[in-house]
Amino acid sequence: MKRFDMRHLASLARLSLEREEEEDLARDLEKALAFFQALARLDTEGVEPAPHPFSLTSRPREDRQSPGLSRDQALSNAPDRDGPFFRLPPVLEEEPRQ
Repeated sequence: MKRFDMRHLASLARLSLEREEEEDLARDLEKALAFFQALARLDTEGVEPAPHPFSLTSRPREDRQSPGLSRDQALSNAPDRDGPFFRLPPVLEEEPRQ
């Protein structure tokens, strides 16, 4: 994968990467893509689709009410807060109004 592609993917994911990190991630991504290409070449004729390779049995547990966290407990590890609220950095940038 080209460095430009990795930079573009990193910007879409809002990641700031050093050059070495870009190279490592590009190598990892190439390996993952090669694996998926190998899977695409497998003959799956006559194989029934399955959500999981093993048969699983789910046993639902009984619903039980339990006390939740207090507001102070929930906010105790927040890196930034505004009174009783979590403060988060903006995710979407506002477009200039015309």
